[in-house]
Amino acid sequence: MEFFRFLRSENQGSPRLVVIAILAGIANGIIVSVIVQTARDSAKPGFQPFAVFLVAFVIFVLAKKWVFDRNTDAVENIIHRARARISARMRRSELRHFEEVDKTKLFGVLASDTQMLTESAKTVIGSLSAIILLVFGLVYIAYLSMSAFWTLAGVLGVGVLWFLASERRVSQQFREMREVEDDYFSLLRQAADGFPELRINRQRRDDYYDNYLDATAQDARKRKVNVAYLGNTNRVFASSFLYIILAVIIFILPAFVEQGEDETLQIVSVILFLIGPIGEIVVAVPHLARAENIIKRLRNIESMLVNGAEGSATIEDEQQADEAGAEDTSNGGAGSDGVARGFQSIGCEGLEFSYVDATGRPTFTVGPVDFELERGEVVFLVGGNGTGKTTLLKLLCGLYQPTEGTLMINGEQIYRSDLPRYRANFSIILQDYHLFDRLYGLPDFDMRRVEELRRELLLEPVVDVSPDGRFSTLKLSTGQKKRLALLVSELEDRPILLFDEWAADQDPEHRRYFYNEYLPSLAARGKTVLAATHDDQYFGAADRVLRVSDGKLTPFTGTVFDGKGEQEGVTAS
Repeated sequence: MEFFRFLRSENQGSPRLVVIAILAGIANGIIVSVIVQTARDSAKPGFQPFAVFLVAFVIFVLAKKWVFDRNTDAVENIIHRARARISARMRRSELRHFEEVDKTKLFGVLASDTQMLTESAKTVIGSLSAIILLVFGLVYIAYLSMSAFWTLAGVLGVGVLWFLASERRVSQQFREMREVEDDYFSLLRQAADGFPELRINRQRRDDYYDNYLDATAQDARKRKVNVAYLGNTNRVFASSFLYIILAVIIFILPAFVEQGEDETLQIVSVILFLIGPIGEIVVAVPHLARAENIIKRLRNIESMLVNGAEGSATIEDEQQADEAGAEDTSNGGAGSDGVARGFQSIGCEGLEFSYVDATGRPTFTVGPVDFELERGEVVFLVGGNGTGKTTLLKLLCGLYQPTEGTLMINGEQIYRSDLPRYRANFSIILQDYHLFDRLYGLPDFDMRRVEELRRELLLEPVVDVSPDGRFSTLKLSTGQKKRLALLVSELEDRPILLFDEWAADQDPEHRRYFYNEYLPSLAARGKTVLAATHDDQYFGAADRVLRVSDGKLTPFTGTVFDGKGEQEGVTAS
């Protein structure tokens, strides 16, 4: 079964865990056989049966406790390794592929599914000793009466076949229920992200909640209830099935087979002892089916992330790139973060990237692009929305893998294994940027520089930065968040900065500051800037202005202003 293969592959100690669980079951079986045998043979038992009982009892208690403890450790270690493995694969994933991963399923697997797997695994492993006790009980019944054994085996066989068929239906409905729950959480996430849009438009809000979110929640509830009903049916069947077995042994079997009263009493006693273990097994079966489904979901998520991982650019490559950056100390630059020393230019030749549909057909292509950006240059990319500016920025900084063409730095071609080091030259603020809650990756930042930037960017009244790099709040306006992202970018101190419509959410004062003061100061410090913008009144702040149209890069031939509304009388190309 997939569950036990998963357990064995993820936990090296699982064979010993199973062995001790079996030992607990054997000890339990010995306890039952000693009790039944002693009760039959004598009303005044001797020391030997008591000694056997005592030893078996101690073994059972110690083994059961050890199994429960190790089971907890094993399962939590398995979950931890699975989460760590998914985290590592996220770390190595390509951006374009990760953008297509279903985040709701990903977070569902890492949160609720792994918790359910923990509970299911504990139940399944804990039932192993119950299975051994059941086997012991059947062997003991065979010792007492082969006729009773075969009768019991036949009845049990029919019951088990029915039970397993029913559990397959439960498993199928559980899978469907989890898919609907994923849809519900996806809709709930959209409701949270789009709260203002839903709040202001009642028609949209009512349609969204009534016909989609609430309807999906109701569908999920029905499916969960159906799964529970089927499970309850199985539990009732399992518990009542014991009475069927007893009825067969007591009422039906004596009509066909001659059997003594003591023999029948012992068989009934053994069956009564088996009620508890059979109950454990019954509870474990749906947990096993649930665990199998969760493991499949876990493997699917891992598979998606593996397929999206960078080819040879692994964590080890990033570490080697960092070490290489630390060793190369020529021409100044940043420290041990893999930034190329002596940076003079980046460029591309025949660079192309295509978005594709479900059938693999290209739906939009950026390129081919031939381009070079030199140290200290400020270059603007202009063009309408959807023309490919953001995609081109992601291609040039190595976030997207080109389908054709090459990237270069200082005239040297960049290969896949070079990408971690290549990307370390860039600091980016894209339109869909994420502002983290602290200065990750900057353990030795200059607090004085932080205070200077807070003053320059007018962030002093709204956000503080603690000595350990944590921001006091992220409840800021869009413009303030972008200014805080600019502060982070400054502290990263990378040679190339990419901005995607950074000034779009700024007031006129901060917009003028960005174009007329901040960008020139970057160029004066030898920084290189590539910015996508619509602010044509500030095109004069750039050394070059290039147009992106339908994925193609061409010279801009419009009028350039100096940033004060006055025409410079030149064109940029």
